[in-house]
Amino acid sequence: MERCDAPLRRAGEAITSGDAYVAFAPVKAAGAACRAAWLETGKLEIPRSAKGDVKKAMTEARSTCDTANYTKMEAMDQMAKVLDGDARPSVMASLSETMDRGKVLSTGCVLAFMGAAEKAGLTLPEFEEIAA
Repeated sequence: MERCDAPLRRAGEAITSGDAYVAFAPVKAAGAACRAAWLETGKLEIPRSAKGDVKKAMTEARSTCDTANYTKMEAMDQMAKVLDGDARPSVMASLSETMDRGKVLSTGCVLAFMGAAEKAGLTLPEFEEIAA
């Protein structure tokens, strides 16, 4: 998630400047980073040793993370349009909804993988080693 989230934080900092010209490049960069993270997430392979509930939990976690990265990419694409001058109320409402959905999905991503790790019988330190 950090591959997408770090550029998102930089974009957020740039947006708080209130200057569309300052914010535009970091927003576009964040969108590109989230796009790359989304594509990589889809390539994550579930271990062959994962069976039954563990495999299902890992597949669902991957799907949640995939959707989270895609949603954050969408949010940055929408934000770029706003910065480019399209600040209609409908666009702003959609952007707000997309950003909120991305936050919820990001939390869901982490929780889903933690749940998958628990189903696999991994303790948190073991899971952190595998995820590194």
